[in-house]
Amino acid sequence: MEGLRLLLTGASRGLGRALALCFAERGVRLVLTARTEGGLAEVVEEIVSKGFPRPIVAVMDLRATAEAMAGEGMTTEKLGGMIVEELGGLEGVVLNAGVLGELSPVVHSDDKMWRDVFEVNVFSNRRLLEGLHGLLCISRGFVVGVTCGEHRGGAYWGCYGASKAAMEVMLGSYGREVRRLGIGVEVWDPGRMSTGLRCLAYPGESSGEGSGEGSGEGFGESFSEGKYPITEETLGGCVEIVERWMRGRKWGEA
Repeated sequence: MEGLRLLLTGASRGLGRALALCFAERGVRLVLTARTEGGLAEVVEEIVSKGFPRPIVAVMDLRATAEAMAGEGMTTEKLGGMIVEELGGLEGVVLNAGVLGELSPVVHSDDKMWRDVFEVNVFSNRRLLEGLHGLLCISRGFVVGVTCGEHRGGAYWGCYGASKAAMEVMLGSYGREVRRLGIGVEVWDPGRMSTGLRCLAYPGESSGEGSGEGSGEGFGESFSEGKYPITEETLGGCVEIVERWMRGRKWGEA
């Protein structure tokens, strides 16, 4: 994967941090986004301390609508321009950022919470696809959407489950629309992980201090404590998707 240019959203904690370290070790040139500058800085420092290429960072609040972000902050248009200026292009996008909202009965939840969850889990991803589509066309690149099917249709998971289902359908449609352009699109379910999002849903699962957001030593170790640590095996599915795209690209060039 040496030299591959990849955008990863939600990169400051949990699965995003683990993926950032995983891809950095493989020589990927990373563009990392998250809401908090401090969280991104910690990930960058960890990556550089291990001797891997320094990532480019973009602080983005995916809850903000395109209109609200106009004139200030990072937008998808600005992000695309920064990627071209810094890296000259982009091969891949991993849409990892997501929020849980609240676990509640459908009839007892409110519209604001649904809008907030869909803003991050669905609408922001559509905007990113729109803003980066041109770069992906040039590179005949790929998109991976991180999903979760464990609670699809489960009681109290209506909002989060519906947002992930909507994201999957959106990516499925986009994938069929761009197949003739050589862009690959897949969804990936990493399974159960003791990340901050899961600890919000299952606070009783936490065991020990730091169990929520990735406190492992480095790649090959557990990226988080708790009942379901993020391990090398956890990340293998996403790595395999990227490797499969790379093999297909080589065959296409041949």
